Amino acid sequence: MSDHQSRGPSAGITIVEFAGLTPVSVAGMLLCGMGAEVIRVDRREHPADTAGNTLRRGRRSVVLDLKHPGGVRVARRLAARADVLLEGPGPG
Repeated sequence: MSDHQSRGPSAGITIVEFAGLTPVSVAGMLLCGMGAEVIRVDRREHPADTAGNTLRRGRRSVVLDLKHPGGVRVARRLAARADVLLEGPGPG
């Protein structure tokens, strides 16, 4: 845990963020800035998803294929140990 994440009102909280729409990314970024440990689950890498992307700053990221049983298994393990799960609304 980096020094900026060890302090703040959200220190000690673990959050799993399923990447998607911008509001979820903004929430993850803000909570990370307030001290939470945020783990972002990306579906796949895109050229726009570089380390310099402001909405991804400060978070660890894992790329999972949620259509594969192994990816689902890892996602469930992450969610089981998290205090908070961030996921955007589905289509429609």
